[in-house]
Amino acid sequence: MSPIIEGVTKGTGRNWRRREVRIADEKQQLTCKLWDSYADINLAEGQMIKVLHVVTDHVQNFRSVDSTAQTRIEVHIAFI
Repeated sequence: MSPIIEGVTKGTGRNWRRREVRIADEKQQLTCKLWDSYADINLAEGQMIKVLHVVTDHVQNFRSVDSTAQTRIEVHIAFI
């Protein structure tokens, strides 16, 4: 599980939507690209999420994960 540190809607096309969410743990940050119906999930900064079944991408020093048809996102609600 990682907290969301930023969420940005990157765009839409005729047949697609994409939202990028930056997540972090103690060691690193990475960008999670949420495509199509996953782009519509209501996520907020600081919220803890677990993203399962993604495709990883590493180009130069930029790491990201992309959602797929098999992706599952678990949103964890913190109780204070």
